[in-house]
Amino acid sequence: MWWKAQSFYLLTEREEDFFMKLNDYIPFIVSFLKNNILSVILKRNLREKDFVELKKIYEEIELQKSHAAILLIPSYERLNVDIAHKHTWLLEQLKQKDSIKVRYSLLAIYEYLHFITRKEISLPYSLFSNGIVDTINYGTGENLKNALDVAADCLKLMPFVFDKNEINNLCKLTFNYYNLIQENKILFSNLDDFETLSRFTKLIFYLYSENKAVESLNPYWDKWRNYIKNHKLPEIRKYQF
Repeated sequence: MWWKAQSFYLLTEREEDFFMKLNDYIPFIVSFLKNNILSVILKRNLREKDFVELKKIYEEIELQKSHAAILLIPSYERLNVDIAHKHTWLLEQLKQKDSIKVRYSLLAIYEYLHFITRKEISLPYSLFSNGIVDTINYGTGENLKNALDVAADCLKLMPFVFDKNEINNLCKLTFNYYNLIQENKILFSNLDDFETLSRFTKLIFYLYSENKAVESLNPYWDKWRNYIKNHKLPEIRKYQF
């Protein structure tokens, strides 16, 4: 009933909206649905008409604002709501140039990993963790920064989602980035460069926390430790280890 009453207002562009554009409303509404309803409700408590209504909600949001609808996909798969897009489609979005789609896809992947950990979705971690590592490996700009953020958050709360090979790949990527800095191939001439560095140091902090016992990595950890410790920006130094 709530959605029926609000959907026209939420999904219709209005020139007179003084406070916020339509594009800004939808993610808040989707996050509310996802966090307060869809991620906690039990499938057995849903009636047949609820599944129909949920499908309609997704289709309406996807039709108008497809980037926000991506955030609903994990919860819908958890509840077995029949919609056109599943995790296979979502993973394909990581290859898109649209940075907003990639960002929301990475956030949805993080949600999938939570559901798998809670045994609410039966899929392998690697299906999603590979996508994160690949986006760091091949991504640039906002896509790279968002993938670094999600990888660091996973290492902080769910380090087990990455297998040994993925951890090794993440370490290699951070060490390659360090070498680019030392070779002056990254000049830090714009804000994007500094933001990317901040994301890398955040990732390194949590990588080290989980892998400091790996002796073969010690020379690399020492190089990063000294670089971070002596950096001029507090946003970088806060990730000292």
